[in-house]
Amino acid sequence: MDKPTTAQSASDYENHKFEYDASTFVNDPFRLEEEVEWGKIVTWTPPTVNYIGKELQVNEGKQIPVNTSDRFRILTLKDGKATIILEDKDGEMKRFPMEYAVGFRIHSGEKYGIETDGKTRIIEGSERNPSEPVDRANFAAEPFVVVDHSKPWGNEPIFSKKNEGDPIAMKILHLEKDGWLSLQAHAVKVESYYMSYGECDMVMEKTDRELDEFPLEYDCGYTTKVGQRHRHKGKTRMDVFEVSMPEDGSTTWRIEDKYARGDQTDEVRRMERGDI
Repeated sequence: MDKPTTAQSASDYENHKFEYDASTFVNDPFRLEEEVEWGKIVTWTPPTVNYIGKELQVNEGKQIPVNTSDRFRILTLKDGKATIILEDKDGEMKRFPMEYAVGFRIHSGEKYGIETDGKTRIIEGSERNPSEPVDRANFAAEPFVVVDHSKPWGNEPIFSKKNEGDPIAMKILHLEKDGWLSLQAHAVKVESYYMSYGECDMVMEKTDRELDEFPLEYDCGYTTKVGQRHRHKGKTRMDVFEVSMPEDGSTTWRIEDKYARGDQTDEVRRMERGDI
């Protein structure tokens, strides 16, 4: 099957591209390991961004004990079997089975723990720095996901709530075979990616402003900077976890788009998603 062609969108990226410092545009994979009592923490976001993406690798026979979160974080199951224990606004501890593509939002001051059955992998996105004040009314002791089906290349299970002011965004990019995201750049947003399954070719702008295309590796992360052009191309059906700054009404420039879509402003975003 021939590779699909891209259509030029009505992007105004050309009017802005030199506002961004290309010397920051790198495409090196990132991975940092830390051994802990219950297993291993793999951090896949560099320390230069204001959020953290992790894989929590819980060994067989181990649990993550109940503790108090010092920042906002989101957890979702990657593989294995786990039960999450969450404190509700009344101080009661509730238990929920964890599922792939379903998230749990945990606020600062909220108690949580994880029980596992066998070797288990959990993806976490969080703020980089501890946050205050604690507001018990926000304690979200419940699973959450909303799926954006507006994408012509697949869909996006989203685990964060923009309308409640979540300080980070977290989702899964689910691409069907030969599905392509637009060649895009963000006016103010930074994003990081971590493979879940399948095969994906990544396009990222380099410091010389040329585009580099390469397969995404497993077990390490990739981060795009503000203004850096990038694109995901699904070689097979594939999922990639994304942790990022929240959408704040800024523009995503769709520089080239297989599906002939224009730039994504906040108004366009609301129309495409049906205000989800």
